[in-house]
Amino acid sequence: MYGILRAKDRWDVCIVRDGQRHRKAFMFSVHGEEAGLAAAQAWRDRIVATYPALSRRELAQRARADTKEELSGIFCRRDADGQPLFWTAHTQCAPDKRLQKAFSVSRYGERARDMAIRERERQLTQMRGVVFGLLDAGGRQLLEQHAGLPEPVVIEPIPWPVPSTGPTNKSNTSGFAGVHLLNNRRGKPRAWSARTRVGRVTQSKLFSIAKYGDAKAKELAIAERQRQLEKVAQAADIPAAPHAS
Repeated sequence: MYGILRAKDRWDVCIVRDGQRHRKAFMFSVHGEEAGLAAAQAWRDRIVATYPALSRRELAQRARADTKEELSGIFCRRDADGQPLFWTAHTQCAPDKRLQKAFSVSRYGERARDMAIRERERQLTQMRGVVFGLLDAGGRQLLEQHAGLPEPVVIEPIPWPVPSTGPTNKSNTSGFAGVHLLNNRRGKPRAWSARTRVGRVTQSKLFSIAKYGDAKAKELAIAERQRQLEKVAQAADIPAAPHAS
């Protein structure tokens, strides 16, 4: 019987939530055996309703001691020099259902980590139920009945496939050719820039981080870089994007 044990002269109730024990004894001498059990069950049910069992999603989001990654479910595969190769999202939704998706740094640049985080959030929405432990059917039903709903997961859309803006050079840190992060005099990020130069003609446009936010400003810069390349291709009447800086 979940949370209730029979002793020689009483019913003992003990419910543990986040390391805190909620305990109460119902003596036979006060309640009688049958009435004491009913009272113990009623008190246990109130405690379970007041302190719902941990959801499997909440448990999956807690930091783990067996990984060096700062975000649960997010892993980075690195090369021999310690440079990131892939960012991967892992979620064990059920004993027989494991979700996993990797994002290559060579393809997506700095966005690979953010994309893995958003994919992890997407995976978490598929987790259901609470952490049971070793319980009988009655205990499982009781916990599910009073399970608290986890906080809703807010998922930002992942642009898929991520557009190409041409080949990058070694000095590019954004992962997108022609797209650069500009800092102010104090070294703080101020804008994302889209820039395309062909011969003596340069196209350039800035998107303020203060106005759009970092992610949106970068997204707009990538779209602008694509527009610039399309304009160059149309002017030259060529199907492929030029190798522009």
